[in-house]
Formats: sequence, structure tokens, C-alpha cells
Amino acid sequence: MTEKLYYNEPHTLEFTANVTDIISYNNNYAIFLDKTYFYPTSGGQPFDTGYIGTAKIVDVFEKDGKVFHISESSLEKNSFPAKIDYYRRLEHLQHHTGQHLLSQAFIQIIKAPTISFHLGLETATIEIVIKDLNIEQVNEVEDLANNIIYENRKINVHYVDESEVNNLNLRKPPKKKGDQGVRIIEIENFDMSACGGTHAQSTGELGMIKIIGWEKYKGNIKVEFICGRRALLDYRFKNIAIKNIANKFSTKDNQIEEIITKSIDDTKNIS
Repeated sequence: MTEKLYYNEPHTLEFTANVTDIISYNNNYAIFLDKTYFYPTSGGQPFDTGYIGTAKIVDVFEKDGKVFHISESSLEKNSFPAKIDYYRRLEHLQHHTGQHLLSQAFIQIIKAPTISFHLGLETATIEIVIKDLNIEQVNEVEDLANNIIYENRKINVHYVDESEVNNLNLRKPPKKKGDQGVRIIEIENFDMSACGGTHAQSTGELGMIKIIGWEKYKGNIKVEFICGRRALLDYRFKNIAIKNIANKFSTKDNQIEEIITKSIDDTKNIS
């Protein structure tokens, strides 16, 4: 049985482990370690990537209590240094904690619970139970979530027995019990939820959270958002685009919408 250290030490990215077994798996190799910090796909959060020795890890999943580290390369049974991709882990950590923040904010502002979460390569989404959503509600939810980030609240991890779960005010009940009991993620004085993902140690690590879109989905609303590093890259791209467009019209950033709207209206009037 692999010792799963990613639960309690999500910021550890380099470690040394012993390869205990290697098997052929779907034209690749499955590498098994005595301990691992590589997170396997679970609960809407994708797997970590990185290296074990010279073997590039392209997938990680858990099956029958074993953690499969999938690589195109094989290794011998020996001790190897391992390294997890920093930016992938950081973005996953920021967005999973961001989801907890956003889900609680939607409950507090418009009483809309989250029923699903998906973390993609560029953005993350949650599905909330509500028929309609408007910009005023979105802004209010964003403000609440970001205020919790600004306050840099501590994030605590608790393990409790199943018998204690009903005594806790959990936003999300547990689906299954882990090796150490039911794992609870608590954002200090804000949110408490059963979860098996990697999380920040404090809300300040998220930097910011931004809702970038929403749409009706199966009678509910799907909300798209970004956090932290992805939010920075998104703002950088959009800021450059806005400035380039503003320069073409010889105007300021905050006047570009008015200028373009007028230009479109003038074109329509001419035609």
C-alpha cells in the first residue's frame, strides 16, 4: 500500500521514493512507490504530472487502494528522486480552494448550492442549483469570496470519524471515508466541507477569484471561474488586448467600449 502524503503536505513538490513494482499498462508502464506526493485524479481535480527519476509521469490514478503513476518509460526497482510540476499543482490547489470559497459564497448570497465541480486546463466550472443568475448577484458573490481571500484566513484540515459527521455543519457531506477517517477542509469561520483534494494553507494563496462567465445548464446554472495564476494570465492577456485596441482608436481604456459602439452605429447608419 502506497503512503499517500499529498493529503497533508500539498506544498511538497520534491521527494525521494522507492519503486516497489512496475507493470505494463495500456502500452505504457504503471510505476508503484512506497510513498507519493503525486495527486491522483479524484473529485473533479486532475492528476499531477512530473518525473520519477527519468520517467515522465503522464497520468496518476488510484485503483483498489494503489496509486498508479503512468509513464511511457520503465524504471528498475530502486530509490529515485521525484519532482511534481509546480505550476500545475499550484493552479489545481488554487482552483480547488477557490471552488470551496465560491460555493459557500453562492449559498450565502443567493442560497444556490453547488452540485458539481470540474477543473479544466484553462478554467474551472461549478454547477449551482438556481434557474437564473444576473451580473449584480455575480458581483456580490465575487466580492464576498475575494474579501475572504484578502483576509488571508487559515485553512485547516481535520480528520473525523463517520459518527461525528452529523454533528458538523458541512456544506458538502462525505462520499467516502479515507484511510484516516473523513477528511474535512475548513476555511476559518466561513466554510466546512468533506473533501479529498489538495488545498491552500490560507486563502491569501489564491490571490484573487474571478467569475468569467455563466450559462444555463440542465435546468441549473454552470459558472466558469479562474483563480490565482490563471487570473493573472487572463488579466494580462485582456489588458494588452484592450490597450492595443484603444491605441488604434487613439482613446483611453475606459472609453473604448463607447468609441467602438459609436463606430458600429455610424457604420450601420451609412449602410
